[in-house]
Order: sequence, then C-alpha cells, then structure tokens
Amino acid sequence: MLPKDATGVRGVRDTADDIAYDKPLDISANIWLYKPYKNQFLNWMMVNQRGDRESVQNHTYQGLEDAPWPLWVEFIGADEAAQGTTSLVFASGNGARLTTGSRVYFPEINEVIRLDAAMSTDTSSTVARNFGRGVAATSLLRKGMRGMILPPSFEQGYTFPSGFSTGRSYRDWYTGIVDWAVEMTGTEVAEVARGGPIFKRELGKAIAASKDQMEAEMVVGGSKSDTTSYTHPITAREGIENWLTSHVYNVKKLSRMDLWDILGEIDVRNGDGLIVSKAFRGLVTSWAMGMTQYQQGTTTDGMTIDTIKTPSRTLDLLEADCLNGHPDMMGRFMVIPKKCWNYLPLIGNGENRDIKYTPEPQNTADKKYGHIHGEFGYEYYEEERWGRAYGLRFAA
Repeated sequence: MLPKDATGVRGVRDTADDIAYDKPLDISANIWLYKPYKNQFLNWMMVNQRGDRESVQNHTYQGLEDAPWPLWVEFIGADEAAQGTTSLVFASGNGARLTTGSRVYFPEINEVIRLDAAMSTDTSSTVARNFGRGVAATSLLRKGMRGMILPPSFEQGYTFPSGFSTGRSYRDWYTGIVDWAVEMTGTEVAEVARGGPIFKRELGKAIAASKDQMEAEMVVGGSKSDTTSYTHPITAREGIENWLTSHVYNVKKLSRMDLWDILGEIDVRNGDGLIVSKAFRGLVTSWAMGMTQYQQGTTTDGMTIDTIKTPSRTLDLLEADCLNGHPDMMGRFMVIPKKCWNYLPLIGNGENRDIKYTPEPQNTADKKYGHIHGEFGYEYYEEERWGRAYGLRFAA
C-alpha cells in the first residue's frame, strides 16, 4: 500500500491523501463502460470493435489509403451490329486495371476477351474475341456493359507485362487535445447529498458529457490542422461522415427494400454495425418483423446489443445518441464494419497522453479541480466496407 501521509503510516489511499491529489488515474479502458446504457454506438466502437491497441508518436500521422483492387470494367464504345470490335474503349480509369494478357468476361453476352497488347490510356489496341467463351453471331458488345476481370493468360516464353496499379494515396490524420474540468469550492467537496458526494456526482456528469461529445465528433467531426492562427498548433480529429466518400446515399424516402438494397451494395459482413437513431431503430425493427429476424440481444459489459438478420448478413443494431436531437439527424444511418478503425493515443518520449482523470490540488484557493483530459486521434480504413445515408427527415 501507499503511505497515507508524510509520516509513512501505511493505510488505504483515499481522497484525503496528498498523493490522491497528484496521481493521474488512467481511465482509457473503462471510461467507455460508464453508464453503458448511454452512447451505445461509442461504447460498441471503443470496447469491442477497434483494432489492435496502437499509439502514435506525433500529433500528425500518415495513413495509406489504397483503393480496393477492382474486379469490374465498363465498356463505353459503340454498340456492335456485328462482332468486329478489336479495340475496346473502357470507362475513364478502367484501363489502368488491365495489361497485356488480361482477360475480361462480359456476363450479358457470355463472352471472354483477351488483351493482346498493352493498354493505351483507356483503350486497348488489340483484343482476341471469344477467347474460350463466346459466339461471334450473338456475343455483341453494347455501350455500358460491365466486364469482370479474370486472371491473365500468357503465351509460352512471354515477355514480362507492364505493371499496373490502382493508385496509392496518403492522407494526414491528427490527434486532438480534450479537457473537461470540474471545479468546486472546498465546502462543496466536503458536502454529501442524498445521492452521494457532490464532487463525485459532478465528475460523473463531466464523464457523461465527454462521452456525448466524443460520440458526436466520431459521427460528424471534421479533420483540421491550424498551425498559423494561434500561438500553438490546433488539430481536430476526423469524423466518419466527413471521411467517407463511397457508398454515400442521399435518400428522401426509404422502404425496407431500399434499405436491404443499400446493405447489399456494401461489403457487409456478420457482426458489422447498423448505426441508427431511436426513431429509425423503431422503423427498422418493425420492417424486420415482415421479412427478417429481429433479436433482442444479451447484456455484455452493461451493454445490450440487439441484432437484425437481413438478406445480406446479421448486423448489430446500435443507437447513437447524437442522432436523436434533430430531425435531419434522426433520418441518417451508417454501416460500420468491425475492427476497421483505430483509436490512437499520443504516447512517446516517456509521456502517455491517453485519456485520464487527474485531480489537481489548489494551494492558493479553497477549491478542488478535476480534469478528464487526453490527446488521441482516430483512423478509419477499408472504406469499401463502410456506408452511410442521409436526407431522410423525421418530424420533430
């Protein structure tokens, strides 16, 4: 045990001990379990769904955002009256996915073509038609047909083909500093109400507020770094809505079939989360009764997670408190893949900036301070597995 006072008397440490005023308390692992029935989305993300525990050593850190390797290309040339096209024109950017020897299968005409020469921008110079599948009389290309890329087929003694790439891009992510402070007079600290010590109640309110705000930021926040407007740099964490650019749906009205179609377009997997408002949750559960199975969940770590079995997969159905406060927010929903993001505290050079509670003694005033503070960032990845929708407006 720690000494109770300067005389070295050993005993149980409590808030009357000098050291209790100075010792930071790491709450990074259990702050998410405070009032687990609130902020269900944030708790689910922090407790169950983040990736391996990692940290960063700089307030600016880079992430590699590789586009997913594509499987489909689109033919945009003229419709064929008879099979004669030997130079295929693909949609912009599709040509970079193909090289000499590449094969493409067009389901609508049941034909496989092979590229006999390297691509010139998005136009192939020469192709072999009916390469294993296809009939000259009926396999006619039409503008807009989509083809699936098959493994290349090379002749014996072939020359190595030119390389091809889906493109690489890096982006900067930022940590951000947070601090929620509680200040009370010495008299208030000493007082005990029927609900317990007043300071502890105020501290609990600060923790609850911090979770409300962090959940809202994770949904609608925006990445920012300002190094010129202030004495020191100010940075802010990225939110999911601002980061996500693919699988974004503007819906003015929504049926249950529309929702299932959206889920079918996203790479949804079992255990992913469908994040909704309280009003939207009621809508989804009523739809589920008609065509899929809705199941009330069991309680784990104080959280009760319901599931919904859709035609796509079985999803966790989660409520985000921040979506409940405004008609425009109530109609939004997100699909969140499991373990495709990281919570990254700033830890380096002997300093741990993960979120913690630090009491601070006040030697010049009859007051007591407590801070919930830290510096951390987020990182999201595998964008093709995420999705969101907006535009549906609920009555206030």
